[in-house]
Amino acid sequence: MENAGTALLNGSATRGSGYSFRRAVTQRLLQLSTIHLKDEDFVKSVRQLDSRNFAVDHENIRQLQIDIRTDALWTNGTVIREFSEFASHLETIQTLLNRLNSLYSQRETSVLEKLSGVQQLSEKYKTLEDQKAEALRKLEYLQFCRENFFLSEEDVYHLVSSDIVDQRFYSILEKAQTISNNCTSLFAINAEETNEAATKVMKAMSQYIDEAFEKLFRYVKTELNDMETSRNLEFHPDLKSAFAALFAKPEMLNKTLDLIVQARQRVLYVAFVMALETGDPNTFSRPIELSAPDPKRFVNDIIAWLHQTIAGEKELIETLFQARRKKINESENSWWDSLESLEMNSKMLMDENLYGVCKAIVSRVQTSILETEDLITIYGLIEIFGFYRELLSSTIHEHSTVLTSLKTLEDFAFKRLQSLIDDELYHVKASALNIPADLLPPQFVIRFMKSLASILNVRKNSYSSQFVDVNELVATLESTVSSLFEISDRCSKRLLPHKRYIFLLNVVDCCYSYIEPYSGTESLQKLLNDKQAKLADELTLQLHTEFCSQSSLIDLSFCFQSGDESFIEEALEKVNWSKIRNEFGSFLVTTFADATTDLLLLTSPTVQTNVQANSVQLFFNDVTKVKNCLEKFSKSSEFPFSLNELQIALGIENTA
Repeated sequence: MENAGTALLNGSATRGSGYSFRRAVTQRLLQLSTIHLKDEDFVKSVRQLDSRNFAVDHENIRQLQIDIRTDALWTNGTVIREFSEFASHLETIQTLLNRLNSLYSQRETSVLEKLSGVQQLSEKYKTLEDQKAEALRKLEYLQFCRENFFLSEEDVYHLVSSDIVDQRFYSILEKAQTISNNCTSLFAINAEETNEAATKVMKAMSQYIDEAFEKLFRYVKTELNDMETSRNLEFHPDLKSAFAALFAKPEMLNKTLDLIVQARQRVLYVAFVMALETGDPNTFSRPIELSAPDPKRFVNDIIAWLHQTIAGEKELIETLFQARRKKINESENSWWDSLESLEMNSKMLMDENLYGVCKAIVSRVQTSILETEDLITIYGLIEIFGFYRELLSSTIHEHSTVLTSLKTLEDFAFKRLQSLIDDELYHVKASALNIPADLLPPQFVIRFMKSLASILNVRKNSYSSQFVDVNELVATLESTVSSLFEISDRCSKRLLPHKRYIFLLNVVDCCYSYIEPYSGTESLQKLLNDKQAKLADELTLQLHTEFCSQSSLIDLSFCFQSGDESFIEEALEKVNWSKIRNEFGSFLVTTFADATTDLLLLTSPTVQTNVQANSVQLFFNDVTKVKNCLEKFSKSSEFPFSLNELQIALGIENTA
């Protein structure tokens, strides 16, 4: 039955008609009706019944066969009827399926058509999305250009045409500079249109920036024309902001510095004139001119005012360059805008600001120096200049206008000192000079040396002396001493030769005694010592010559100097020994005694002792040579004195 149902189902599935189904059922019924008694399955079934004591005979088997067939027919009929209904349902289902297939085909066609439309819409949407993205990119680019490469007309007007300089002006100026710098990024695209646009933008921004800086420069110039504003620059934040912007542009830096220099020179000059003539009303200080009768106080007050002014000016310059210094420290700048260039600008501004007032100070102080005729006072001024030059060298550079001006004043004071000395020396030369009978230094030498010693004494006891160029002072002293010696030498030419040397030695000793206690004069002391030694040697030779001349041994002395024995022997034969004996005695009594007395006029005991000993020793050596030659050539002439007697007479110690 199951096989029959399966076959029926298969038949219905394959053929899909009632005829095919009925044919399949008929074939199955025929198969059941042909069951034979000898069928193996049937025999097994009968045997099984028999084993269970079920009566099986031929009739029963036949009846069983009929019953089986009857049941089979009834069952098959029922099945056929049900399958007939099922087939009817299947036909209905088939009809529905066909209708569904038709609807599906229609729907499929509709869906495919709609899918095609959706695909077209999707492509259009994608195209629109791409266009939207491109539009957004262009909008973003336009926004970027607006923010980074565009200035509104209102901004341009405020930057260039308006007279207002405020924080907005600096913001717009900074934006314009940023736009100009950013234009270089447009050239990286390397497109003709982009390069052309970048060129136009750069040209426009450059024009705006130049006009903005010119406007800012005019603003600064107008503000600096006001004296009160120029006097208090550190209290004007608007001007400091303008300076910071102008300092950042190389073309405007020097022009702006020139404006500041002009304003500050005018302010400082007026301040100096007020301090000089009326005093400072804020501090109730007295006018400096009131100290003019006292040159040292007058000059000290002026330079002290300059010192205070330098401190204020340095603080002002630090304030003006503060913003620029901060910008340099925070960011990387171009080669021209560095700490080194900033330091150079600061030094230049300081020098230029003080140039005018330094010039006025130099002129006024030089006038005061020219009105001073006291050497010690002038040297005191020199020490003041040296002290402040050393003091200020720690705050300003060594080649600054201030230090140069102080050095100029110091040199001028030295020249004035030398000029006063030269004037007085000129008057001394023009006057009639008398040499004292005791051959002591004349009064003009003593007067000059006292003045020079007073200068050296001031230097010795002054703290400021260490800042004065000692070489220049010593050069002045050497020049003065040389002039004094020259005048003394000229007026001593009418004296006897040995007295002239004694007088000059006393002059040298006087000069040496005045300068010897002071340090720093070693070169001058050496010069005087050398001159003293030279004069002492000349005096020794002069006395020796006079001794030989007065004792009639001068000719023999010249012969001994030749060293020719035949010439010496011939000279000894020609000597008038009687004359020598007569004159030698008077020589000891007169010439030698007078020379010894004159040597006592030497103010230096050491020189006196050395000259006397050396001159006598030279003369004694000549006499000894004469006696030795007489003995050598066996001459019978006798010398007036023996050597021992002569030693006693001349005061020479006998070392034999």
